[in-house]
Amino acid sequence: MMQKIELTWKGEDFTIPESEVFEVGEQIEEIVTLGELSAMSSKPQFRKLSRCFSVMINHAGGTATPAEVHSMMMEQIKAGTGRGDLATAAISTLVEILMDGAPERDGDEGSEKKAASSSKTVI
Repeated sequence: MMQKIELTWKGEDFTIPESEVFEVGEQIEEIVTLGELSAMSSKPQFRKLSRCFSVMINHAGGTATPAEVHSMMMEQIKAGTGRGDLATAAISTLVEILMDGAPERDGDEGSEKKAASSSKTVI
């Protein structure tokens, strides 16, 4: 089972419990594929990322439109905080969700630690 996903949106903390991460993954796959996410590390599609994060925030009990998430991403980029902390966090968290259930490679260090932790994304 996938670890829980913790999100912070506008200073408020939200959690998607382990039992609901699969459902959120299904909703995300309707928006973006794993292959598209992999390509986004060099060529982000901010509107797709915004839609995905909106799904996660709303599923966790928050309220965020894709336009609000997109606006925050663009503010971070314009402010010069890297290419966008939110965009980078979105890509890594979404890949983690979509890779849920993928077999671990033999000899992966930290797989026990990974199973016991949760994903944390601050927006």
